[in-house]
Amino acid sequence: MESYLRELTLLGLKITENGTTFVETSSYNPATNTLTVNVPPHNKYGKTDFLLDGNLGQTVMKSNGLCLLSSHGKLDVREMAEKLQQMEKAEEDEFSTEYVVKIRKSRVGNQEREKLMGEANEFCKEEGIIRTEDKSVGKEVFEGLAGGKVVTIDGTDYVNSEDQCWLKEACTNPGPNACGYGWPNPAGGGISAHQLSATVVCVECCVETSPGCCRKMFPDFCICQDITHKNQLMDCILGNTTHEIDYQDPSGTVVSQTMNFNAFNPEGNPRALKLQVHAHDNFQDMTMIMHAAASGYWHHATLKNNMLLKFGARCHILDLPSDVFPIDIGVNFLETESGNFILNQDDQIISTNTLIVDGTIELGTLHPDIQKLCAASEVVRSRMVPANQTYMEVSTFKLTPGKEIAPSGLMMTSCCSQQVVSTITGACIQWTNPVTGTAIHVHLVVTDDVETDLTCCINNANPGCTPLYPDCCACHCPCADITSPSIFRECLSRPLVLRKPLTQDSVLNNDLGALHTSNLLRAMANLKAANGGSLGYIAHYHGDANGPCGANPCGPNGNSLEFLPWNRLYSVQMDTEIRTQATGVTSKTPTQPFTPATLPYWDWTTNGAGAGSGPMTALPDLVSTPTIIDPIGGLV
Repeated sequence: MESYLRELTLLGLKITENGTTFVETSSYNPATNTLTVNVPPHNKYGKTDFLLDGNLGQTVMKSNGLCLLSSHGKLDVREMAEKLQQMEKAEEDEFSTEYVVKIRKSRVGNQEREKLMGEANEFCKEEGIIRTEDKSVGKEVFEGLAGGKVVTIDGTDYVNSEDQCWLKEACTNPGPNACGYGWPNPAGGGISAHQLSATVVCVECCVETSPGCCRKMFPDFCICQDITHKNQLMDCILGNTTHEIDYQDPSGTVVSQTMNFNAFNPEGNPRALKLQVHAHDNFQDMTMIMHAAASGYWHHATLKNNMLLKFGARCHILDLPSDVFPIDIGVNFLETESGNFILNQDDQIISTNTLIVDGTIELGTLHPDIQKLCAASEVVRSRMVPANQTYMEVSTFKLTPGKEIAPSGLMMTSCCSQQVVSTITGACIQWTNPVTGTAIHVHLVVTDDVETDLTCCINNANPGCTPLYPDCCACHCPCADITSPSIFRECLSRPLVLRKPLTQDSVLNNDLGALHTSNLLRAMANLKAANGGSLGYIAHYHGDANGPCGANPCGPNGNSLEFLPWNRLYSVQMDTEIRTQATGVTSKTPTQPFTPATLPYWDWTTNGAGAGSGPMTALPDLVSTPTIIDPIGGLV
């Protein structure tokens, strides 16, 4: 028999099942001790191939574009091949039937695929791989799954005998299902088993015979008896916690993406799946929200505007594409997270798209989660079309310089002037690959061709001017320094208010610098001049307004709980008055538009010199000295 098996690689078994006759073929490789079984489509089952590896003790079921990888410990595939060779034809009733569920556990990424031993990698070279756990179930459970029901199967062997509650698994059957002949008979006696397999997704849940036991012993688990519908099962699987995966951009940057689901409608809103990615490379922050109808359906002829793509200052509203299934995206996300790997470029298919704006849309008609996220953004109705740009073109930072500034806004010194530059940035996010293949995710890249403007500072290169470039830029970034997306984003978010800390000897240490000190002194002088030479009316802010004292104006002092917030408001009011004052142009002082006058601050505990330097013992000299000389204008 041994020499015969070495030479014979193709075995055929003619089987009649429910009146349908088909041939199951098998191929045994003695060198690798693997058996390949090919089952043609028949009755309600599609074409299915099996790979059984006797050395590794694992099986792979390939069907419907997926490979399901299971470990068994020990498989005598040589004996199976010998028995199959002895059989030429068989009737279904000659076999005992075993019902198996394959519980999906985790995705296998490209790097792990390459490390798979044996023939599994070659066997699944065009299919995605999911690790599964196989469990035998009864006929009634199997038929319930095949009929689309939610069923429970035995789970963790933990039973609280005192309170009578334990964990099982609630499952549903997304497919694929398969059957094969020649598996080891679970009752013993060779390989006379007809194995029926159902691929399932499951979640642990609690069964109780004593009310309240589950909430006491397993508070984080759903109660099995409450899971009567697939929507409830998916609520238990996806939950309300934040999940996270990592992927690698073609640039090599590793990016984190999060997923949230509003399971069980905690706020009474239709179910929604949210994906988020932070800004990286030339891509902005992006949030995607997809939501179902109140009935639970994700696709319906009347369901519109149920997909959000938010990046930059816009919220793009679209209809959820018919081939995008948010629940599948969520389950796939969890399986990728469980795989604990970084999606590399071979795990992704890049899809570059442009969003075309068709018009505006009323924010109040949208899902509450979208309303909350887009309250301060432009909301537009859009459609997504393939882009005429490649990924590299979208992801490459390009700065367009030289936009003109209206004369009324053109402010400059003899050293510096303003310029508006712009760039077009996109955004990207990962979601489940809706077609078969080895790629796990689609890397969705989008742009709306909207230019983002930024005001920056350029050097006028005038000999003898002061303050010199780039000091004259102050709050604005020097245009020449904006060479990357991260610098552009930093400059875009930089506040146009520059606040500097003071030490006790602030004038001596030149804490504010000549320009900032000059602007502050001239703003204070202009403010006093505009109010009869006094700052009294501003001081009245502190105690004249009705506030925490009810109808009686007051300023909270001492141990009052309102002291800090009330005086913080007072400081803001004073700072606002300072910043609204033009720093002025005199015969001795040039216009200084880039540094608005702002109030400085100081830290009493460290004297501005860091931890361990000791507290300040007096007010900063900029505040306590009666006369300060304007370092630029020379004015007292």
